[in-house]
Amino acid sequence: MKELGGYTELSGLISGEEFHKNANFKFNTVTNSIIFCIKNRGYNGIYLPYYNCEVVRKKIINAGIKVKYYHIDENFYPVINNHEIEKNFGFLYVDYFGINYSNSKKIYSTFNNVIIDNSQAFFSKRINQVDTIYSPRKFFCVTDGAYIYSNVKNNIFDNIKPDKSYHRYSSIFKRLEENANDAYDIHKNNEKEIEEQNIMIMSKSTQYLLHCIDYKKNSQKNLENFKFLHSQLKYHNKINIDIDHIEKNSLIPMIYPFLINKDIRNNLINNKIYVSNWWKYLLQEVNLNSFEYRLSKYLLPLPIDYRYQTQNMNIIIKNIQQFL
Repeated sequence: MKELGGYTELSGLISGEEFHKNANFKFNTVTNSIIFCIKNRGYNGIYLPYYNCEVVRKKIINAGIKVKYYHIDENFYPVINNHEIEKNFGFLYVDYFGINYSNSKKIYSTFNNVIIDNSQAFFSKRINQVDTIYSPRKFFCVTDGAYIYSNVKNNIFDNIKPDKSYHRYSSIFKRLEENANDAYDIHKNNEKEIEEQNIMIMSKSTQYLLHCIDYKKNSQKNLENFKFLHSQLKYHNKINIDIDHIEKNSLIPMIYPFLINKDIRNNLINNKIYVSNWWKYLLQEVNLNSFEYRLSKYLLPLPIDYRYQTQNMNIIIKNIQQFL
């Protein structure tokens, strides 16, 4: 019987629908979702892009799955032919920054056994029949969660338990009352904990919060901030961004990817503009002339999400322009 009375729990917020309410599976992390797709499909292994999170590749390898790698070109398209791919291997493609939907469509029509990682493309449409994974954690203030669209039922994973995430939300509430630096150690510990988890069902806390988000308003703000940054930085950016493609396909970017051949990351951080250094472990693994090396060393993933207004974008632009 449901408990009645007592102290008040978290409830009474905006009551809506999850954006990916029709997903076939809801799990705790993207990496576990990738492993689920590989094993549930019975693939012998998986092709991963070099330009990817180290945690993803390590956990897939630790799950006993064979891994092979491929490079991407400057349009973020795989530098590999379908006939080079080993039989019955899966092929994972990441829609980088949420702006490479055309690549995803082309890859589906060109390669076999495709899995699309839309962890950076939460609002992008699923391509029919393709196993597709989404991550609310990259876009909203939740501490776990991943959605999978797949036309294959769960064949091998039995008795998957639900995650419990209430203790991880302390970092989010501490940042609200203090600042990011004060809560960062808690955040790092939370990230380490969830990275080490086995496959679990998305927690009730996270599912509740994902019913309370104004997805339309938040997505519009992402796109608005993205377009504003691009209007000011496009002539310096070494990444070719097709605004027409973004608008035509109603794409919502996660960040603004700004690439120059100069390392100004620490200058921005010193001015409290926190830009991550994505996957810098690759600097020790790939050729220094490769596109992945340049991305790992110089890419600035500039924040554009719903927390920020035009005046915040102007602060970012002003700080960047003094180093250009």
